[in-house]
Amino acid sequence: MNEETESRILLTTRNKEVASCAEKNGFLFEPQSLNDDESWELFEKIAMYGMENTNPKIYEQKKELGMEMLQHCKGLPLAITVLTGLLARKDTVDEWNAVHKNVYAYLRRGTDLGPDYIGEGYEGVSWLLELSYDNLPYYLKLCFLYLAQFPEDYEIPVSTLTKLWMAEGFILSASAEVMEDVSYRCLRELVGRCMVQVGKHGSSKKIKTCHLHDLMRDLCMLKAKEGNFVHIINYSVASETKETPNSRVRRLAIYLDRMVDTYGPGKDENYGHVRSLLYFVPRFSNLDAKVTKNLLRSLLKNFTLVRVLKFEGMHGREFREFKLPDEIGNLVHLRFLSVKDSDINAVPSFIANLGSDLDDFVKLTNLRKLEVIIFDRGEKKEKGTNIIFKHLQSLSVDTGLIPGLFSGFRGLPIPWNIVLSCPNIYKLRLRGEITELPEDLMCLTNLTKLTLSRTGNLKDDHIKVLEKLPSLRMLFLVKKWKVEQGAMPSFCRLQIRGCFDLEAVPDGLQYITTLKELTIDFMRLEFCSRLGEGGEDFYKIQHVQSIIITNIWRH
Repeated sequence: MNEETESRILLTTRNKEVASCAEKNGFLFEPQSLNDDESWELFEKIAMYGMENTNPKIYEQKKELGMEMLQHCKGLPLAITVLTGLLARKDTVDEWNAVHKNVYAYLRRGTDLGPDYIGEGYEGVSWLLELSYDNLPYYLKLCFLYLAQFPEDYEIPVSTLTKLWMAEGFILSASAEVMEDVSYRCLRELVGRCMVQVGKHGSSKKIKTCHLHDLMRDLCMLKAKEGNFVHIINYSVASETKETPNSRVRRLAIYLDRMVDTYGPGKDENYGHVRSLLYFVPRFSNLDAKVTKNLLRSLLKNFTLVRVLKFEGMHGREFREFKLPDEIGNLVHLRFLSVKDSDINAVPSFIANLGSDLDDFVKLTNLRKLEVIIFDRGEKKEKGTNIIFKHLQSLSVDTGLIPGLFSGFRGLPIPWNIVLSCPNIYKLRLRGEITELPEDLMCLTNLTKLTLSRTGNLKDDHIKVLEKLPSLRMLFLVKKWKVEQGAMPSFCRLQIRGCFDLEAVPDGLQYITTLKELTIDFMRLEFCSRLGEGGEDFYKIQHVQSIIITNIWRH
């Protein structure tokens, strides 16, 4: 805004970097996706302005059609304005019906609009979105096209995506930079260019999941197909032709369906040219164990040059003895392997080449996430380590269970030397016998999320250590708990789940003014009834903005 003339300049762009180069004293506004009410308000203002007072019957008919067509816009203002710009020049309900039948084609390409629009320069959304794609540097085009492999409406885990980009060789970094940081920065740049939408944020406020808007995904799929970038075989669509990818395609994505009989390549099909193989399984599906085992053996035999293999979510009722086949050792080019959430309970012995000794981890200087499972049943003395994991951000330690002295089972003690060798972690999960919390735990100044299991023997003096963690914002804990005034100044989120021995929310919770979200899940009815207005514990939580109580246990 010019102070002398009071004039204003409005600059619109899909690239956040362009906006940051404008006047420093200006105001930067980042529009979000519109909700249903906001979408209708924008739609009505352009396509149906003043129509309600002229013919109420026609208005209601167009409103019904408009509400249905808006579902294809998914709250994208650009798509809504393209649609309304077309409908505003159509008067009759029949004309609106014609658009309704082919609304997706009109939105994407602006084609087949009829002779009335010849020469008017009317275009759909795709040509505008394509400008954003054309402006991408080459390495970001690769990163963007890679998203074509993920199914529609799929929430993509960023930690997996960035590793896949790295394994594919898309990410280059200087010697002083950690490659994972560079990969995450590429994602942020795609978000800043409005190419990728953010799903959830993690405890460190970094992007945890992302996805593509339907219209942007259409562009991504189109460009990926044009360049033979990826081939998708969708077994979840029975009518789709299962074409064999040509020899130029290096990436193969397979969408599985629980009812299909076979997922593997046919006898006459050759997949030796494929370098990347991603399998996608519907959530909560129970696959046939025999089929899945044969599939795994088949792909290890046929995809000999594969560098990326994502074989996640393979589980079913009959998975008892599911071992990762020895043939996986033949995949000498493999850079990325994930069998996450699969019922694979055994691995070939070559996996042990990574070490059984903690000292071997000294070579993994850039390790970011580590899970340690300790099988030592107390027969050996805890082994010390002088390794410092400076880059480690997330640590999970599980000591398992051993038979108790008299009855039942007890956990092994937590090896605190491992925990304290990771000074910069922000996420810590401990599952084992926890009888004390060492004072040195206060040195973890970046710790924002802490999960403690089997804490039945913790005393009040030990709990006080938690109050002194300066960055702690999320705590998952099974224990009676009292909070003193001034404790945990950054605490903003609390979840209490399945703590059947917990009689009430912590005393002193009313002092934590930073607490914004409280989730009570799978707790006894007596516990939950104390939290309602007028309940004994209501005064402790009445300042919390969001209180969610689900799955009340009534037994």
